[in-house]
Amino acid sequence: MVSLVLDKETIEIWEGLPVGERSKRIRASLKDAELAWGQDNLIKALRAQIKQLKNRIYHQKWGGEEE
Repeated sequence: MVSLVLDKETIEIWEGLPVGERSKRIRASLKDAELAWGQDNLIKALRAQIKQLKNRIYHQKWGGEEE
């Protein structure tokens, strides 16, 4: 299920579109959202990896146990 929230001007434009065009735009938006979600997860994973590597470098440089 998809929920769409539009302002008054945009809803008038949306309602003027043929149903097929609406579906096409929704599918494209969902595809874009899925790509953005994947990129966000990749960024989070890379940030965690960078943090681990920074900790490893710190502990190798200054001694001590790795976390």
